[in-house]
Amino acid sequence: MIIVYRHWRQKDCRKEPRVGERVPYVVIYGAPGLPLIQLVRSPDVVLADPALRVNATYYITRAIIPPLQRCFSLLGVDVMLWYNELPRVTSNINSSLVIEYLGGRGGTGNRGKVATSRGMSIARYFTPVSCVVCGAITTMSGTGTGAVLCSDCKSNPQTTVISLYEKIRTYERALDDIKRICEACLGCKLNRIDCISLDCPATYQRNQASLDHILAPQLQQLVKNIEK
Repeated sequence: MIIVYRHWRQKDCRKEPRVGERVPYVVIYGAPGLPLIQLVRSPDVVLADPALRVNATYYITRAIIPPLQRCFSLLGVDVMLWYNELPRVTSNINSSLVIEYLGGRGGTGNRGKVATSRGMSIARYFTPVSCVVCGAITTMSGTGTGAVLCSDCKSNPQTTVISLYEKIRTYERALDDIKRICEACLGCKLNRIDCISLDCPATYQRNQASLDHILAPQLQQLVKNIEK
């Protein structure tokens, strides 16, 4: 894609694709009405910026549903109609909290790049209103204080604390497990793994585990507030 090629040239004028070389790209979510070419990003840019989300709707409707439609149309099944009737998940707790946390600290993403992009996600402007434990929509509005709890979870502090500790343990264990895989591949132990192989599935798993692990301090602070 031309926009990805231009981005490469800005970083390194020698990084020019060869004739016939496939240029990897990812379609992300953006403002309504934007042409598709403006929603194209390089995979490493998407990995470095938690505010950029892969456009799942695009890939589902353009890459997954068409072949399914050709197969199931023989049975009289309308796959697109079935997809349109599916309930939509409207909350993205982890992404919102990570963006808020990095924005508040002025954090940076992988390889020293700025971790948040300019206005590419509505999550940058609205704090989460979903319960961090059960995911239910809370009645309180976002106040910029980070993770929030619903009334049911607040009324059961013991169960909530156990659930929060379990989330923290899950995030830490997932990051530790994927680091072991990368260290086994590298043949040595490193404090920071900067492998950027886009062909390795562990790269994307490590990136997601790192983003989830960023939430651990917020959850620990929430536990302290409950235990007071």
